Amino acid sequence: MAISPKTVYPTQIDTTDPTGYPEGKAQNISAPGDGLGTPWEKAMINDILGFQQALLSAAGASPSGTPDKVGASQYKDALDALYNIIATTLSASQIVETDGSSKLISVAKGTAYNKAFGTTSGTVAEGDDSRFGSLGAALNVNNLFYIEDQKTNGTAGGASVAATQNVRDLNASVVSNITSASLSANQITLPAGTYWIEFEAPARSGVNELKHKARLRNITDASTPIVGSSEDTAALNNDQAVTKSCGAGLVTIGATKVFELQHYTSVSVATNGFGVAVSSGDIEVYSRIKIWKVG
Repeated sequence: MAISPKTVYPTQIDTTDPTGYPEGKAQNISAPGDGLGTPWEKAMINDILGFQQALLSAAGASPSGTPDKVGASQYKDALDALYNIIATTLSASQIVETDGSSKLISVAKGTAYNKAFGTTSGTVAEGDDSRFGSLGAALNVNNLFYIEDQKTNGTAGGASVAATQNVRDLNASVVSNITSASLSANQITLPAGTYWIEFEAPARSGVNELKHKARLRNITDASTPIVGSSEDTAALNNDQAVTKSCGAGLVTIGATKVFELQHYTSVSVATNGFGVAVSSGDIEVYSRIKIWKVG
């Protein structure tokens, strides 16, 4: 709705500074009566008055009748009020985008971003990582249940039995910061919620090639929410190699469930099929599970 001075006054506007004044700037006369000076007339004055009055109206203010000055400016107060309206309207679930000079580019309503981790619905653009915000915030020690298979110095990881789902030993709660989560008899009990879970489980071959794979098993529901990596010692050219099957994934349960870390091996290895003792003087550590409650 604003006027363009160089359009309204094409012969009476200075257009020599298009960067600083893209619509032109005022100029004086060169000689009395030459008609080249920028006129102070209705269109020019109304453009300024319109802006000032629009600013006050947007801020819900009325002119006080006293001219503005430094330290007592209604127009500055109006700008401050409009800024505060924007700042207080934005909630924690809304995202403000600015450029390098802190200029506001866009504001996205929270509904486009408040989606469960891993979902594909909504309006998040390709390459945007906002869906991972809640997960990243939750991956800290305050929401962690960290479990290990710990054995005394010099004690091997235990025997593996071929072609079966061996239950891995889990006996030490290293960090236990999830309310109502527990460990008992190699089983993990988790309350309802959404969890990011990572695990690793070592296995050793005997005199033959070993293929093995660990998994997280939901004992309550007889389901397998996370399957670990497929491992094979043949590629190592070593008939007594140790490799780890690792897995990670998002698990959501609507009620309390019981889980086990299970491990399938293609051959049986007595005593140290699930890990070889180092005997360094410290405890021996074999299987590990990290569980973060993210929702």
